[in-house]
Amino acid sequence: MLTCKRNSGHTDNLVLSANNGKAPALASSKYPPSPFKFLSPGLETEYDSGFTLIEILVVLFLIVLIASVIGPKLDLKKTMGMKDVARKLVTESRVLYWQAVSSQKMIRLYYDLDRGTVTAFQIEPNGQKKQLTVDGSYPWKMPDKCRIDRITTLHQGKVDSGKTFTQFFPTGAVEPTTIHLAGEMDRSLTLVFSPLNGKVHVYKGDVKTQHIPPLVPGIPGGGTSPFIGGG
Repeated sequence: MLTCKRNSGHTDNLVLSANNGKAPALASSKYPPSPFKFLSPGLETEYDSGFTLIEILVVLFLIVLIASVIGPKLDLKKTMGMKDVARKLVTESRVLYWQAVSSQKMIRLYYDLDRGTVTAFQIEPNGQKKQLTVDGSYPWKMPDKCRIDRITTLHQGKVDSGKTFTQFFPTGAVEPTTIHLAGEMDRSLTLVFSPLNGKVHVYKGDVKTQHIPPLVPGIPGGGTSPFIGGG
């Protein structure tokens, strides 16, 4: 039992008549008790004013766990830009170059300028086209921020609408092709396919004067030109 008695100094003194003369325990901190105290028994101090290292590690573990579960479900893919499109065309051209050489079959990379699609086809011995899907080459669509302004090929000349293609031959020759990409803010890139080794050279800006290296003579089926027909 706790009673209060006022002395002559007008000061309230607490007289204890219970608990064996000991005052009841007062709150040790102005902060609420830690919800993680059960994870670190014996580590709490008289004045629990923060989190322990174990509590912080537990919180970080939970954050990483939640991110690993939710992260893959979020659409965090970066929208392709003009440089990404150029890089993809360069990579795909190398894949198709070696695919034509290794399979000893003709391959064509078709461009649909109106729809903005790019698709590879393998030409069978009977002339039929078979859509080709290999590692590094599959049908894809140009992003909204980039488009094919025009393409110049050996067999078709300048094309700014409709469809055209670049042909890869089993001999290692590639049809000379120049692709003009247009992006935002009047930015542009020019890609030039080399018929000698299939490499693609990328130039900044819209290269007006097309430079096509000399054709390799003696290509079977093409005379002085590596192109063997349209499609």
